[in-house]
Amino acid sequence: PETKISVVPLGLPEAFRKSAAAPRSVPAEPPYFLVVGATSPRKRLLLIAQAVKLLRDRGTRLPRIVCAGRKPWREDGTQAFVRSHGLDGQFVQTGYLDTDGLIAAYRGARALLYPSACEGFGLPVLEAMALGVPAVVARGTACEETGGGHAITFARDSVEELAAVMKRLMAG
Repeated sequence: PETKISVVPLGLPEAFRKSAAAPRSVPAEPPYFLVVGATSPRKRLLLIAQAVKLLRDRGTRLPRIVCAGRKPWREDGTQAFVRSHGLDGQFVQTGYLDTDGLIAAYRGARALLYPSACEGFGLPVLEAMALGVPAVVARGTACEETGGGHAITFARDSVEELAAVMKRLMAG
């Protein structure tokens, strides 16, 4: 019955809407790209690591990749890839950040990298955009829809396109 149904829209905490959190230090020296959420395989951190390697191999100077969230609950080969290609210094794992810490991380970021191909909504995309930070998402995903045409997109499995987007964001 309709009387037993309540619609609760998904939205941002007040701190993101007002962007009034007290300034805090950021988790790495800017510029960096930010990844938000537990780094489970569906977040596709391996795709980001492959893009970082591609750019490094082409002589592009890269910022760090700051991963804000719990450590992976299941390894997908990202850590082994990062170690075997000498990319350890490019990745910073912060662990869980409270709201103020997360806002500080967004504020220091060049962009949010959110290549997940399996999200129901993609709240970090909304958080980034609320703070004026570009969100980079895979085309054809819920995150592209969350971005409402304002997110920067790349072909969902293309390391080449993701690397090109990262390079362009670093240049400008």
